[in-house]
Parts: sequence; C-alpha cells; structure tokens
Amino acid sequence: MKSDHVLMFKAILTLSESSVSKFADQIGRHQSSVQNILSGARRSRFIEDRICERLGKPFAEVFGRHEADTINDGDRT
Repeated sequence: MKSDHVLMFKAILTLSESSVSKFADQIGRHQSSVQNILSGARRSRFIEDRICERLGKPFAEVFGRHEADTINDGDRT
C-alpha cells in the first residue's frame, strides 16, 4: 500500500476513535494480518477490500494496481 494511504487509513481510525486492532476485530481478522497488509509484507484481497471501503477510495488508487491483478488468497489471513 502506498504510504500516503496507510497514513490516511490510520488517521481515519484515530479520528473515529478506533485502532488497527479494533478494525481487525470488526472484519473478523487478526491485528497482525491487518498490520502485514499495511506494511506491504502480505496481501489479502478480503482485508484490502475492507481497507478501501473504510477509506472510501477505489482499489487501484489505494493499492496502485487493478483488482484483476490481485491474488485471491481467499480469506485465510
């Protein structure tokens, strides 16, 4: 993920009195899984889609690639 969007995502969480941990709970994933997506260490289509929804931004703008280019690793992370 581009760093500007990571900062925006974290700012939105802070302004909404949330956190990465709370966001992870809301989407039914582990906090470490969300952190791995934010750091770029891993990819998860499910988590990436939830981040885009929270930001209100299209997938390609946030992740710099088209949806068709992503891997679909199911919802394992």
